[in-house]
This record gives sequence, structure tokens and C-alpha cells, in this order.
Amino acid sequence: MSEGPSVPALIRRGAQAPAHVDPLDAVMGEDWAALDLGRGGAARAQPSTRIGARRKRAALGGVLAPNPQSLVKLIGSGGAKNGRGLKAQMTYLSRQGAVPLRSSESTFGVELGAGDAAALAEAWGFPGAERGGADRTSHFVVSFPRDTDPEAAERAGRAWAAELFDGGAHGERWDYYTAFHTDTDYPHIHVVVSRRGLDEGRWLKISSRSEITFDRLREVQVEVAAREGIALSGTSRLSRGVHERPVPDAEYRRAQREGRAPVAPAHSAASARHAAAEVLAHARIYEGAAAAIRDADPEIARAIEHAAATLIEGRALLTETSATSERTTEEALAMARSIEDKQEQVQRNFRTLDARLGELPLERRGEIARRIAGLKAEAAPLIRDDLALQTYRAETPHPDYRGLEVAAGDAGAVAIKAEADRAVADLARRHDLGLETTSARHAAGAVSLGLGRDYRALELAERAASRAARGEVPEAPERAEAELDAFHRAARTIYREAAERLRMLERAREEPAREQGEAPAPTREAEIRDAAARRARDRDDDERGR
Repeated sequence: MSEGPSVPALIRRGAQAPAHVDPLDAVMGEDWAALDLGRGGAARAQPSTRIGARRKRAALGGVLAPNPQSLVKLIGSGGAKNGRGLKAQMTYLSRQGAVPLRSSESTFGVELGAGDAAALAEAWGFPGAERGGADRTSHFVVSFPRDTDPEAAERAGRAWAAELFDGGAHGERWDYYTAFHTDTDYPHIHVVVSRRGLDEGRWLKISSRSEITFDRLREVQVEVAAREGIALSGTSRLSRGVHERPVPDAEYRRAQREGRAPVAPAHSAASARHAAAEVLAHARIYEGAAAAIRDADPEIARAIEHAAATLIEGRALLTETSATSERTTEEALAMARSIEDKQEQVQRNFRTLDARLGELPLERRGEIARRIAGLKAEAAPLIRDDLALQTYRAETPHPDYRGLEVAAGDAGAVAIKAEADRAVADLARRHDLGLETTSARHAAGAVSLGLGRDYRALELAERAASRAARGEVPEAPERAEAELDAFHRAARTIYREAAERLRMLERAREEPAREQGEAPAPTREAEIRDAAARRARDRDDDERGR
């Protein structure tokens, strides 16, 4: 079986997709022009690569201040199942009594030893010494950079545990003890937590769907470390463009036993696509942030743009070992929040405008919708991860509402356009649509995908109002959509044929003169105008015959 595209190749492919395409679809290389847009051209519902607000802020803060990465590990086999296991663990972590163990902040951080294991197991509701079952504790290791002041590291580690498990901020409190070690180049603290909650007995769970996520563990370390003057970044590997899969702990241990270097697992086709999609999603976030801050701080904008370009090239940002920053973590996060606030204000403004649009008389909404769409097109580059906003970009045209644009002084072209407009107006009348509003919606050569979606909503409202004015019962939504689909198919045909006649007209004008020095013969234009007039008369006769 041949290998699929590499993660960098997938990222580069995704970067070529239109701005409104979800990153996962983009890296998969779908036929973007043929995406099922749904009724009215709305983007179809689909699984998307969404980055939450906290993760966005952390990622952007990491770009602005590339400090060493926070490091929190949940030891997979580090829990205790019974009292005997708890005692063995406390003995090991205390280094046979050489390292003090300390209780939680809510129990005043008193010193513990392995001799306290029985009392602690009873307080935590452990089963008997011989009983097994599920782990009753979770074992975390919180590490700090080389040369970090040990006392500051221990205070930060204790604050990390208190923030997550001691204050009830995550819906429950859990008891714990800690052991601080400096026997490696990286000072670190072990935090052993009783999984059964103190207040409601809820079990501690750490997962992407839990109250406490793995991202949250690292975010809290960044926050508490900053208070101790320890600068860290809590960004994910993929936000930094590190797309290789990490080496599992089991492989590290196996490689150590076998005396070889550990080997990271290779990507599967699915994991490569998801890794590339998340890297692309972060690159878009950085592009939007750079655009949002460009006027206020061009230098910072250039730095963020460079980060986006680096990710799109398939390369990683600065690693934690080479990271240096002129800004503190708190300063970087404050900048990230400022950019986020500006983007959120733009989105709030559009929600307000959209709500007010719905309060206007129906006949005025089209004009105002066009103006709002223009503003959304201008704002789209500032918020690249708002996919709905990206549909208002000019480079994402809607398949409908494509009228003709001709020079006012070109009599032949004006006549062809007028005939096409009359034919579409006749169609609009038969489909219960407003004549003036239909003409206005088709006045441009093309409209954006987002504006086309807004126009479809207005057409549904016009159709419903027209039927209500005649005293007719409301029609089923599927029926209304089918009627509008039929209208647009016929309108597209009319304008397509008219566009072809305009091209014929242009070609006729370019025919060489029959004789040197003689102006081009006007007969071809006359024939085209006569043919247009005959079509109009025939259509009028057909209409009267009905």
C-alpha cells in the first residue's frame, strides 16, 4: 500500500482552498466548487476543526511570547487501587522518608509520611489492603524549566494543585498530597489526587470532554507559574506546527530497556489529515490576528504573519529549548485578549445589524443586506476562523443572482440586457417575487456566497408575503424551496443566453473591415438587435396566449 500525502503536503493543499472551507475539508482536497451548499447556498453542516477560545488565546500568546512550554503529565499507571498500594507509592515518592510529603492546602499543607498512608486511605474511602479494582488516585507530574528557582517551582506546583482540586472551581473538590523533587535537571512536583470528590462524591476525570481537560491542566500551570515569575507557554504541539506524533511513555521505557533511541509512531492517513487540519486552523487564526492588529502595531502583525506562513510551509515554530521572548507571559496573553476582544466586537456588531435588518420593511431589506454584506467582506480577513463570515468574500461567488453588467452608452448591449431583465421579471412575477427587488438582486455580475444566502431568505419572505396578501394558506417549506430552485434555474439560463449574445455582439464588432479603410459593416449588429426584438415579441405573444 502506498503512503498518503505527508502532513506538510496536506497543509499546503489546504492553504489553497477557499477561505470559507473548513480546514478538514480543505486538507482532504474536496472539489470545493462542488460543495453541497444547501438551500440558499448556505454552507453545509459538517464536522469542523474548531479551536476553543482558551486554546486560541494560549496559541496566540505562545506566538507573541515563545517561552518554554508548560509540562503536565498524567501517569497512566501511577494510581493506587488500595491502602497497600497507597503506602508503597508514598514510600517511593518520599524517597524512603528523605523527601517530605505535604497535604492539600485545605488541610493546611501539613507534612506527611508513608506512616500516614493507613489514615489517608481510610479518609479517602479506599477498599481493604488486598482488594483491587479501579485506581482510586490519579498521579500527576508538573515540571518546570531547567534552572528554575526550586522554591518558586514548588510554590507554583502547589498553587497548580490548589487551583484545580482544592477550590471547587470545576464543580467538585478533591483531596491530594504533593512531593517536590529536584533530583533531575527539571524541578518537578508529584501531585497524587484522590479521585472521589469531597463534596458530592463525583469522580475526577481528565479528558477532552470533561470539566477538566488536558489543555486546562497546562493553562493553569502557565497562570500560576507567571505569578512566581516563571515564564511558560501553554500551547499545543499542533499550534506550533509540531505535527509529528509524540513518543508514548511505553516506547520510552521500552527503548531505554533495549538501549536504543525511542521511535515515534507514524501517522495513519486519518491522523495525518486531522493533524494537518489543526495546523491549518491555527495558521488561519494567526492570519486573522495579524490583520486585526496591523494598523495598531505593524511590527507585531508581521511577527504573527510570519508564524502563520511558517505553519503553512509545514515547519514548526521555535521549540521550547530555543525559545526566547521580550515579553512576559502575562503581557502576551493580554495582547491576545485585546485582539480577541476586537474580533468579538466585530462579530457582535454584525449580530446587531442582522437583527435590525429583520425589523425593516421587506422591500428595504435587500439594499441594506447588500451594504452589510460589503462590511462583512471587509471584516472577513480579520477573523479567519469565522467560516460563515468568509462566505462574504468576493472570491466565493454564489451560483445564482448573476446578472449582466454593460456600458450605459452601448445601445446594442443595453438592449440585450433589457430583454434578459424583462424575461427574469416575468419569471419573478410567476414565482410570487417582487419585480424591483428581483431586479436589484440581479443587478451585479455576481454576488458572494453569503449575500446569496441572505437573498434566498428574502425571497422566501417575499413569496410568503405575496401568498398571504392573496389569502392563500402558507406553503410547505420544501415546496417554496423547490419553486425558488426552478426560478433560479430558468433565470440562470436567460442570463447565460444573454451573455452569449453579448459575446457574439463583441465578436461582430471585431470583424475586420471588408475593404481597407472601410468601417466595420453594421449589419451584424442590426441582425442581433432584430433577433432580440423578435424573441421579446414572441415571449409577449406567448404570455398573452396563456
